[in-house]
Amino acid sequence: MNRLTMDSSTLKRLTLLLALAVAFNCTTLLASDSDGIGLKVDVKASGFFKPTIDSAKVAEVVSGSPAYVAGVAVGDNIIAIDGCAIPGCPAKNAKAAMAKSGGEVIELTLKADNAAQRTVKVVTN
Repeated sequence: MNRLTMDSSTLKRLTLLLALAVAFNCTTLLASDSDGIGLKVDVKASGFFKPTIDSAKVAEVVSGSPAYVAGVAVGDNIIAIDGCAIPGCPAKNAKAAMAKSGGEVIELTLKADNAAQRTVKVVTN
């Protein structure tokens, strides 16, 4: 039987990819599909069995999407999702909040570079 070996750097990258997959379902959850809110987010997470979100930055906002209508902009740092502070928000909590649909509200606390913090309410499709 063959054994898989990897250095700590490779293991760290693999752990991060798994955490991202758990946290945001590999971007499908945040993509601009009919059930999404029209966001793509660059996420950094840590932890393997219970990953937490270290940072989340808006990479893309789809024109006309619920996120666009709410005023979310590319470059905004998401510092809380439904009151769950980032850094430190458990990935499962962030995933559950972002998976809302059917007219439910997601509350995002945002901070752009050199700007005041603001909270927006995104109404899901």
